[in-house]
Amino acid sequence: MEIETTDKRPEFRLNSPQGKAILALARGGDYAHPGEVQAMEYVSLHFPAKETLHILDVGCGRGGSAHWFQSHHFGHVTGLDIDQASIQYAQTRYPGVLFKQGDVSQLAKWDTASFDVIYLLNSFYAFPDQPLALQSLRNVAKPGTSLLIYDYTKKPGTPLPRELGTEIGNPIVNEDFAIWMESSRWKIVSVVDLTDLYNESYIQLLQKFQLKRAEILHSWGNDWYDFIMMWYGALQKALSIRIIRGGLFTAVAVE
Repeated sequence: MEIETTDKRPEFRLNSPQGKAILALARGGDYAHPGEVQAMEYVSLHFPAKETLHILDVGCGRGGSAHWFQSHHFGHVTGLDIDQASIQYAQTRYPGVLFKQGDVSQLAKWDTASFDVIYLLNSFYAFPDQPLALQSLRNVAKPGTSLLIYDYTKKPGTPLPRELGTEIGNPIVNEDFAIWMESSRWKIVSVVDLTDLYNESYIQLLQKFQLKRAEILHSWGNDWYDFIMMWYGALQKALSIRIIRGGLFTAVAVE
């Protein structure tokens, strides 16, 4: 299935304030990653809960994940997102968490070796320069800092469904990713395939969109509803046949 190109098409961006708000409504929390709380619980198994930890949430969106980790006493969380509207929302909604607006590449301007744990929940795929992002993340990591990247993956050379357009960004290709990590002084500790979790999450999300249809139509209109149903339907299909996959990469900062 292909979507028809229209003048309205560029308005529909899932990483826009409107897209994030629709996802938050459907998911029942300020999350833009598949699996919501289940995903955060799984990621949290890979680092200890310790209130003295300094944690960086990269691509924090509306702040729900940063609030979850901090409220569950995993440490002091700083949320970073490029979208100013999302950061302003997060600052108002979760005043106990520190949020900063900026691009991941701007981390080079921050104090070095600031964080004990860095996590990314479905944001890495959206970075236009992924090797630079890894280098920037290493700049604010101490030796031994844990890095957790929960994101889309794909096999090398696999064409992505055209219906997903540029919104799918750049899913991780393991072979390229391993090279980038090593050159950025990150050592990969484990790679876990979570495609089944991703797929089930999007099956549930499509059902949630249908349940929230009246609210979505009222607040954002029919075009937005049609777009999200088309896009997430195509994504779920791609996950079900493993053209796109999901995974968790854990790594540690090395000298």
